[in-house]
Amino acid sequence: MTLIAHVDMDCFFCSCEERDDKTLANKPFAIGQAGTRGVISSANYLARTYGIHAAMPVFKAKTQCKELVIVEGNFRKYSIISRQIMQQLALLSPRFYQASIDEAYVDISHLFSRFNSLEEIGNHVKEVVRASSQISCSVGIASCALTAKIACASNKPAGVTVVTKQREFLSPLDISVMPGIGKQLAKNMRSKGIQSLGDLGRCAPIRIKEWFGERALYFWQIVRAEKETDIPRTKKPRSVSKEQTFLSDTKEVTVLLAEIRHLAKEVSARLGKKFFRTIAIKIKYGDFTTITREETVRYATNSQDALVTSACKLFYVHYDRKRFVRLVGVKAGNIDYEASLQTTLDIFMKR
Repeated sequence: MTLIAHVDMDCFFCSCEERDDKTLANKPFAIGQAGTRGVISSANYLARTYGIHAAMPVFKAKTQCKELVIVEGNFRKYSIISRQIMQQLALLSPRFYQASIDEAYVDISHLFSRFNSLEEIGNHVKEVVRASSQISCSVGIASCALTAKIACASNKPAGVTVVTKQREFLSPLDISVMPGIGKQLAKNMRSKGIQSLGDLGRCAPIRIKEWFGERALYFWQIVRAEKETDIPRTKKPRSVSKEQTFLSDTKEVTVLLAEIRHLAKEVSARLGKKFFRTIAIKIKYGDFTTITREETVRYATNSQDALVTSACKLFYVHYDRKRFVRLVGVKAGNIDYEASLQTTLDIFMKR
């Protein structure tokens, strides 16, 4: 049987900052821009107890928690730390997949004979991450990748959760914990009396398809342990993007531009050393109308400044200032692996 570990860093950006600045220990703090016009990018666990969360305006966060410390994000640093962690996780198994800057899937089947329990394997994975970066992580273990992800999220921070009986584990959980069941689908399910994943699993498949479409049958199969998802195959992405939904719709240009800058910096961090040719922005208005706009640069680049500047310009030119915005996004596309490789070789040859 295949055993998959989902590894997710605990409050990654904040953990990176606290690692390098011990004065932040035991203080509520958040990553964001200083000043009342900024927005929160990430908040540590202590700050979250005050209701602080991503996309919240800084002025509102400061109102809810007067002791809140705002730290300017350093996405380049986060990218470097992420690479250190992922390199070590990749050494654990030939079957490894990095899902994002702070999470990965690892096939740990071959480790079973070397440890006394799956919990022990999970703690070993945590120690690998800790030793390479001084960063805490949580681990979920299951035979299904999707279940491992849910298990990991259910016991944060610094938890190890092992699932041996998929249906029994998933049944009591709220439908909203299932990746892929968004707000609208969850609302539709609740309207049919489906509150938990167990409720979903007890429905007749013909009703599931009739009410929610073919895609919902996939979730039904997962809940009933009739389907298992494997580690995704590693492939070279053609783009890297990041979106943010605001807690409440806004048309404050300074807040929106601040979020665009944050998203562009995060996309740049996720790109690492990869070069790109296209910059795009996405705007979803309060009525769910969505527009995307992009521009292509003449030469491939991996400049964070170029990405931030172009994204802000695209947004400023195309945003309808009379309308409230629900979501914004930034994407770097047409990733040029040949340019990225050539630059790496040039650096190597100069050594």
